[in-house]
Amino acid sequence: MGVITSARAFLNSLVSTEAQIGVSVLIAALAGLGGLYVLPWIYSEGLDSVNRILENEFSGDSLALRSILRSTQIVVGMSAVLAILVTWGFFDIVVTILAGLTQTLPIASRAFITLLLLYVGFVGSRLAESRLRSYIDQVSHINQHQQSIASRVLQISIFTAVGLTTLSIWQVDLSGLLIGAGFLGIVVGMAARHSLGSLFAGIVLMLSRPFEIGDWVTIGDYEGTVTDITIISTRMQSLDGETIVIPNDNVSNETIINYTDRNRLRLRLQVGVGYGADLERAQEIARKAIDQIENVRKSPKPQVVPTEFGSSAVTLEARFWIAHPNAHKRAQTKATAVEAIKTAYDDAGITIPYPQRTVGQRETASSSAETLTGVGARD
Repeated sequence: MGVITSARAFLNSLVSTEAQIGVSVLIAALAGLGGLYVLPWIYSEGLDSVNRILENEFSGDSLALRSILRSTQIVVGMSAVLAILVTWGFFDIVVTILAGLTQTLPIASRAFITLLLLYVGFVGSRLAESRLRSYIDQVSHINQHQQSIASRVLQISIFTAVGLTTLSIWQVDLSGLLIGAGFLGIVVGMAARHSLGSLFAGIVLMLSRPFEIGDWVTIGDYEGTVTDITIISTRMQSLDGETIVIPNDNVSNETIINYTDRNRLRLRLQVGVGYGADLERAQEIARKAIDQIENVRKSPKPQVVPTEFGSSAVTLEARFWIAHPNAHKRAQTKATAVEAIKTAYDDAGITIPYPQRTVGQRETASSSAETLTGVGARD
């Protein structure tokens, strides 16, 4: 208190009222200039620097950064008020205020560090996502869904680290929290084991990539075009336009046939010709008819080969390829092939036999008796 009394006496003896007013105005002007112009300019320059670092991936203001700016402006304003109070000799009030601030300083510093960590986590996640996207654009073995998974895992990891650091700053006991989280995880795992199974199966599907959106596939008993792949389920559209939703754990347990994987599909079509027909001629006519269909690939060339002896015909099997296959193109091409072969055989005079059955009548006992009676009468 002696130092404060001496300082007060020194100011009262050396500073006049006019000088006090002048100093107060100067302090207020400097505080206003710094808080309203200098600090926002620093804030704007810092935001531009972040944008340049992130290559314009980060746009707009950040709540955490704006909070830091507002907090700094409040500190500048409070410092100016305290300086003016000292200028006018109100040392007791200043000491009381500083004592109160000393008690609240740890909380304020923790809040400031928390805001700073949130901002760093947000900017770090955006920066990591930008770098990940740049890397993925340079490689071809990572698809869109794998990129989405990697991005989400990266963001969760960064914000988990920020959250744990924030809790440690606020001196939260993490041991009890971890025990509670483990118990909760067991309960949730038992209650939602099917959903979690679909979740993990979805991750495996996105990493193994047995099919992608737009592929024409058969999954178990279902056939259609894949329209969406989520972390929980896979959506397909059938040839009839129906939407089929299959949980990913069922997808992982079924046999998957991807017709689009090699960008081509071989079709098979069987036709029968009579036993009296020239097989080589019938094969050539069918092959030429198929070769003229628009959707049929020229390489590999269509093939027509005999496969078996039927009950009323020799079975020929036509094998041909289509490019960029889908369910509609398969059905349309097979229908066109049937029409083309039928027309070509009709023009060439080759018949397509159908099963025939000869029906005979057995002789009855009465008719035999009548025959014997007639013979005896003639005798």
